Amino acid sequence: MEIYIALYRLENTSRSDIEWILNLTTENCISQIVKYDVVGGYRHLLTSIVDTFNAQILGTRLAKKLNIELLLRLTGTKQIRDAVKISSPEEGSESLIVIACTDRSSIDKMCKLVQAEFGSRLSPISISELSRELREEWEKLVLTQVLKLEY
Repeated sequence: MEIYIALYRLENTSRSDIEWILNLTTENCISQIVKYDVVGGYRHLLTSIVDTFNAQILGTRLAKKLNIELLLRLTGTKQIRDAVKISSPEEGSESLIVIACTDRSSIDKMCKLVQAEFGSRLSPISISELSRELREEWEKLVLTQVLKLEY
């Protein structure tokens, strides 16, 4: 199975943005929007996407919708309400849009729709860029925790 992935940073996220993204999901494409800190790195993201599509093929999905299945896998929980609570971007914050499709034409179509909807608030990011940003965030978190312990 081939999987095509597109990642975007969305500025100034609103509730209507979240609903719009979630409504894009189809049987061969996942669209999800989460807080940046939900993704622990590119391996976490890629594994979650592959596991979601495999669960669909094997008939072992926990959720009815693919985008919710991905959310459960990203957050490491089996409860949808917990996954939503953990991952939902806050109003006005920056968020990560994940689009994953099993065919090239679908990913191209989805990307065009997302770009048209969000325009200048949207910037594409690469998996390596995401990994670097997450590493920097984790380093800040660790540094903050160490400083707190030294007081």
